Amino acid sequence: MVDISITVSDEDQERLRVILGPGEDDERIMRTVLEAGASEALAYATGRAVFSTMADLRMFRVYCLLTTGMSMDEAEKLIALLFKVSPASARRIASATFARYSVELTRNIESAIEAVLNGADWDNKAGRWKASLPPGYVRDRILGLCAGSALPDPVKRYGAVWNFPEETYGWLRKQAGLAVRKHP
Repeated sequence: MVDISITVSDEDQERLRVILGPGEDDERIMRTVLEAGASEALAYATGRAVFSTMADLRMFRVYCLLTTGMSMDEAEKLIALLFKVSPASARRIASATFARYSVELTRNIESAIEAVLNGADWDNKAGRWKASLPPGYVRDRILGLCAGSALPDPVKRYGAVWNFPEETYGWLRKQAGLAVRKHP
């Protein structure tokens, strides 16, 4: 194992804070970016990563960011900020990365799905489970699983909030290897 120390100037720290905006954990994100950059450089040096297109390079960079600490929840937002692309472009880059590196990122994807399912609350008024599904790969994956089943589909309520029929929610939890939850 090689331990590398990098001094980040006050100016670069401030630039990152400006890019990320208020409320972000800029120190953790900076560490993630630096570790991902080191992983990328090592992959180049060892010949594990050779790219012929910018799209392939970007996907690998996102892969490095994900494997060094960027969560799936923050991926699209950070891709847009760090790569200076529109949110729509960031979604495409993230989706392409998740598809390209699906085997390597299986645990990340599973963890993100588990977080959504574990974060669901029972809505007494609707008689359904309520979960937040922000636009992106995880939402597409969950809705794709639901569409492929014979169970009732979730229904969008407002914004990123979706209602899941109890049987669909229970089935999704089983698919994710989670214990079935009963509503209170």
